[in-house]
Amino acid sequence: MNLRNLFRRLFFFVMPRRAYKFVLNEFTRPVDLDGLTEILACTRHLRTIETIEMQTPLAQRVLVVAPHEDDEMIGPGGTIMKLLQVGATVRVVYLTDDSSKWGLERRRETLAVRAQVGYETEFLGYPSGSLPINSESSGKLAKSINTFSPEVLLVPFLSDDHPEHRAASRLLFDASGEGLINGKPEIWAYQVYSALLANVAIDITDVADQKAEAIRMWRNSAMRSRDWAHYALGLNAYNCRLLRGHVDQRYVEAFFVVPFDAYIELCNRYTAAPATSSGDA
Repeated sequence: MNLRNLFRRLFFFVMPRRAYKFVLNEFTRPVDLDGLTEILACTRHLRTIETIEMQTPLAQRVLVVAPHEDDEMIGPGGTIMKLLQVGATVRVVYLTDDSSKWGLERRRETLAVRAQVGYETEFLGYPSGSLPINSESSGKLAKSINTFSPEVLLVPFLSDDHPEHRAASRLLFDASGEGLINGKPEIWAYQVYSALLANVAIDITDVADQKAEAIRMWRNSAMRSRDWAHYALGLNAYNCRLLRGHVDQRYVEAFFVVPFDAYIELCNRYTAAPATSSGDA
């Protein structure tokens, strides 16, 4: 056991005996809280916003921005499956793609998931944990959007609790500000780690088992850290509160859906401070 692991074991042995049982990773106020406060000012949103139930997005061409390989299944995986069932074309563009041995295995498993589920893929090739926020990366994302010309663009919600998930919206915002994006696809912001202000709910109960099976196909890479299928379906079960009436044992994917310009304006408020790009996949 190295010294770092020994220190961590000692630290977390002592912490439960202290009055305040949490650990601060940062000693400064996160720079994005003010912007987030303005956007999410209505915390009791279900009292003022009635969530709409839909079968799928109303589109034949849908582009999914996935910061990491598996985000597309953990987040909107059931919706992707339902879109494919009705004949839509779905493409997933991955922002990061690790070239390490572990990353190559993750790529192999990703291609297997693609073959089983039936969507298209594109890899921008940035290292996981080191996604840059610059004109090159925003330009690459813009090129992917323009080439595919989607009617609907799925992207992780701008405050999702992972820096590279948030960076996806930052790149979209920068690309739009530079005039690089042709057209204005409707934005469907999805959740991976965090709750969001959901105004659209999609019942994925009929494909929940297939979603879990697809997520578990990353068995030698992402699934080594935790059972992401269990995690995803737990989040989807929590989202059943968005369905009207009394419903039990249902699985729901939640989205924040707004026109392109409205989402860019929210990003403008939220990204007043530069985004960072570190963290776990």
